[in-house]
Amino acid sequence: MPLEVDKNEKYGPPLVTDKYRPLGAITFTTQPKEFFGTLMSNRLKMLKSLGLLPQKLTLAVRDWNDTIASEAGKKPPLVVISNNRSTWIGAAFESAANRLVYLDPDHYYNISDLRALSIPEYMDKTPPKMSPPIYCPLRIGDAGPRNIYIVVHISEYNFYRKLAPYGVTIVGWTFRRPRQRAEWLTGFGPSRFAAIEFCKKLRQLATVAGRAPWNYAWLLDDNVVALTGFPGFEAIENSMTAEHVCAGFEGGTATIPFDKNKKWAADEIKEERGQQSEEMPVDKGKGLVQQASLWNIDYLTRKDLNFGLTYFESAEDLSFGFYLEREKIKYRYYGKVSIRKEDVTVYDDSPGVLRLKKERKRFTRLFADRESTKVMKGTAPPPIWIKPKEEVDGAHEMTLGHFVVSRVLPKAAKVKTDLLETEDVEVAEGLKNTAKCQAVEQITCLAIKGGYMPKTDADETFKLTKVQKIERSSTRTGRTD
Repeated sequence: MPLEVDKNEKYGPPLVTDKYRPLGAITFTTQPKEFFGTLMSNRLKMLKSLGLLPQKLTLAVRDWNDTIASEAGKKPPLVVISNNRSTWIGAAFESAANRLVYLDPDHYYNISDLRALSIPEYMDKTPPKMSPPIYCPLRIGDAGPRNIYIVVHISEYNFYRKLAPYGVTIVGWTFRRPRQRAEWLTGFGPSRFAAIEFCKKLRQLATVAGRAPWNYAWLLDDNVVALTGFPGFEAIENSMTAEHVCAGFEGGTATIPFDKNKKWAADEIKEERGQQSEEMPVDKGKGLVQQASLWNIDYLTRKDLNFGLTYFESAEDLSFGFYLEREKIKYRYYGKVSIRKEDVTVYDDSPGVLRLKKERKRFTRLFADRESTKVMKGTAPPPIWIKPKEEVDGAHEMTLGHFVVSRVLPKAAKVKTDLLETEDVEVAEGLKNTAKCQAVEQITCLAIKGGYMPKTDADETFKLTKVQKIERSSTRTGRTD
């Protein structure tokens, strides 16, 4: 029987709840679990058949020896996942320094000191146009000492190196590519996977006489500018146990313009809420861990866990979170601490970014095509046959890809506008392929949540059968280990 689905007419930005969800309601009971298991495992099979997995993961820093040594005596690091935003980050770092000239005292107490986001009236002549993110070194204050790492694909590594003088370490990552393939294994899932593997490797190498410098690491989106009601990094770290895999907070539903963040910060200061909370928030025990979170690197290492590599257009955080719940793995969720993210107004568009975009589109097209056409032995999927829930969308069965292109996109206002306005066929095809891939990721993600995904297939995605092979590269010396 085909899978019954509905369209999401709100698909697209700005809300996170709709940005990556082309489908509305999905009826899972019309299909056996094996269907969802095959849907999940086929992506790994495709990656393996293309020679893209298993492959070594290269992690590049300026000097690995210096990086390892710098962890001695440090608290858990802040690890930022970024793409195409080094110019915005640099300007935001500068804005933090410019504000200090007008502040008394001339330093920030910690990341909850909202003077970093507000702008005094006498600065209005030359006001900054972005808020410094919470990982800005000047904002760490009494939460230090801790190192800050910005993790980017290797194609952007050199461009991001200009941020190093601000006191951050740039980490470049890439999976080795087989010679016959042009595609880079990239996307949301691989990016988070690489960041966690970097934390695992750094912790291992920085362990001296059996004593690790830290067991945890913070994973942050690059435009997180505030955590409301936040008791501080150490308070959250101290709330963890050896069997808690992570701690999360209430994610922002949309990015916020700079002017609104500025006004919000000024209002919070006026109401005497512009500093770190003295109270520990209540652990709700369950919620969506995303955007800013603390991860138990020791636990992830012991249990061989990581984000799924096959979620490259969306749902890399939701799918892993649902897997943790399914496996009854403990984590903390502080719902009264909310995350504020800011609109990014300046992009790099460097040669490396443009090349990465081009190859990512090729990679997305490859998956969209293979999930729409029967190219593998065995029963479907692929292709993924569906039946629209609403009669207006057609009473006959059709492929998921056809449904997304012919039923979802014409009704999705933002994406529809993009499709109508562009005269570039390649851009239009990219939007369609992205939506197709996100639909598959949405289905498998919700299947995990609802208990419809076979355990073996879920384990195959999130549980490493072998330790990921790491190749370390020191770009200062050209040395590779």
